[in-house]
Amino acid sequence: MKVIFHLNQIDRLNHCVSNIRNLNVKPVETIELLINGDAIKILIADDQSLIKQLLDQQIDVVACQNSLNAHQIDSDQLLDDIRIVSTGVYELIEKQHEGYAYIKP
Repeated sequence: MKVIFHLNQIDRLNHCVSNIRNLNVKPVETIELLINGDAIKILIADDQSLIKQLLDQQIDVVACQNSLNAHQIDSDQLLDDIRIVSTGVYELIEKQHEGYAYIKP
């Protein structure tokens, strides 16, 4: 089983992380967290502990380049293990086409 979580609202971060933690105790092959829209700002927040925890748990944290551009965030400001895709919505389409379950907390 493969799952992609979609986070585009800052106020949904804690709920999203809670969902990922709950799922991460089950036998899931791949968990990806795609961040776009206004939520992209969490990737440059002073407190990166939640994102670091996800990365440490082998969660594939992915940022949308279009959202980075829209919010004038340089990729050098992100944690090293965050993967960047050119278009977040296209990443969602690709993953669903590959059989990923889509979760929008």
